[in-house]
Amino acid sequence: MSLPITKPYVIENVKKVWEEINLFRPNKRKNKLSKPQFDTINSLCLQKINTMTDLLWEINSIPTITRRIIFEMMNFKLSKSKYHVAHKDKKDLHQCFIDIGKTLEVAAISCQSLYYIYIDGYY
Repeated sequence: MSLPITKPYVIENVKKVWEEINLFRPNKRKNKLSKPQFDTINSLCLQKINTMTDLLWEINSIPTITRRIIFEMMNFKLSKSKYHVAHKDKKDLHQCFIDIGKTLEVAAISCQSLYYIYIDGYY
């Protein structure tokens, strides 16, 4: 099957076109985690991520500018007064971590990735 082309066309370099309209490929960073870091981040969430590879894949698939926005959203969330109180017990503290981790649940980002982005945002 072929498409009828009635107007002349020019094949362009897509990078050149992107530059002309100020659209660029998102920057991504390659992140690393140690086993203790993975275990710590994973322990903060009810739903565990099975492997460090899965978590790193998710983190590394998020463009740098999006990570910055996520960091700012987490910062705003944590500035609320309900997170600046003494917790009654371990269960209450753990529930607080779960609530924080659900900040971007709609965006389908695991709470482990959120915690990593938040911690990494300060370094």
